[in-house]
Amino acid sequence: MSQKLGKRSRSRAEVMSRDGECIYCGQPTTHQEHMPPIGMFRKRDRASGMEFATCAACNNGTSAADLVASFMARIDANGALGDWRFQEAFAQRNMLMELAPGFLAELLSPARVEPVLLNTNGVLTRQAMIKADGPLTKAYLDVFSAKLGMALYREHTDSRLPDHGGVQAWWYLNFGLAIKDVEQMLSIMPLAGRLAQGRKTSDGQFNYRCNTDNKSIVVALVSFHDNLHVSFAATSDPQFYNLPFEHPRARFTKPGQIAGMMPKVTPSQLIMLPGLGGAPYTSLRIPARRA
Repeated sequence: MSQKLGKRSRSRAEVMSRDGECIYCGQPTTHQEHMPPIGMFRKRDRASGMEFATCAACNNGTSAADLVASFMARIDANGALGDWRFQEAFAQRNMLMELAPGFLAELLSPARVEPVLLNTNGVLTRQAMIKADGPLTKAYLDVFSAKLGMALYREHTDSRLPDHGGVQAWWYLNFGLAIKDVEQMLSIMPLAGRLAQGRKTSDGQFNYRCNTDNKSIVVALVSFHDNLHVSFAATSDPQFYNLPFEHPRARFTKPGQIAGMMPKVTPSQLIMLPGLGGAPYTSLRIPARRA
């Protein structure tokens, strides 16, 4: 598939009539799902495309994972406090505390924050290095990555991932994806994808490269705002393609499992955010003032 150009907006009725089974679990469909979610895009301005029919449990029950992914995708290692990504991420804090209680407290725990001075183009900048390896962070991003893999499988094969299939996915935060690894992955992923509706596209906010036979397997590398990256292999025949394979951070998920992967959490107290920024897959950097 080449980049999608000029796709018209589909009505909800068209989307719902296309699938009688939820693309994530196979249960009867009741809701329309946007994947990537509307909240992933600047000012929630999303081009049409990749709308799917889902059940209530998979749609409503995993919305916190979509929100966390949208937040993390806005964490830019080189961003300034006035950058729109920072502003939109900061504006999400109350909703995060409501839908994903405990996530921000975990992410910004003093035990995970290390002050550092970084040299950026000859200018020393105070940063807060945050080790983003907490169980809530991992659980939410694992759910989002699995959903993304199943959605792109549906998009490219025109059928939902069957119950005997699965998706093995893993994620990176901004600088965690090394250039050499990107080049190696892209060398086997010749097809480019994005959302496009007339002149409106998702370039810079959602782009992916993939390879697929359009019937049994999709492998892809997906980037959101160049800060959150998801790589996955989704297939209807895991045994034939030797999935799951050994990978230190990957999780293998079958249809019907994502709702059960969501964290069981209790509400956290309101916390103050000192700022937000970027870093490797295990950490984030929060921009501060120049030294």
